[in-house]
Amino acid sequence: MINRMLDRVMVVVCCLLFPFLLGASTMIDPTRPPGTLFNPAGTDSSAGSLTVSAIFIYPNYRVAIINGRPVMVGDHLGDFTITSIMPFTVELIGSQNNQEVLPLVATVKQERP
Repeated sequence: MINRMLDRVMVVVCCLLFPFLLGASTMIDPTRPPGTLFNPAGTDSSAGSLTVSAIFIYPNYRVAIINGRPVMVGDHLGDFTITSIMPFTVELIGSQNNQEVLPLVATVKQERP
């Protein structure tokens, strides 16, 4: 009986480790839209090169996706600091106290000719 339990435990452990042995950590999500790779650097120094692609408003906090990077109020993007996240805009302030307002950009797919 103990041998059967050990066999079952070994089977479960092997099933849990099997994806890691095949390199599952390098798999790519096939449902992700093209061109939505995460940009870890996110250090653009001009607000003109920053694009807001999504805004999420929760009861206790707000998150905006700017250039593929999730940011909250107080986070830094290059020379800018996020000061406000509203339903359709994100406000930033620069190192020289220049304010910028980034609109939410809705990407609309177009039909091919």
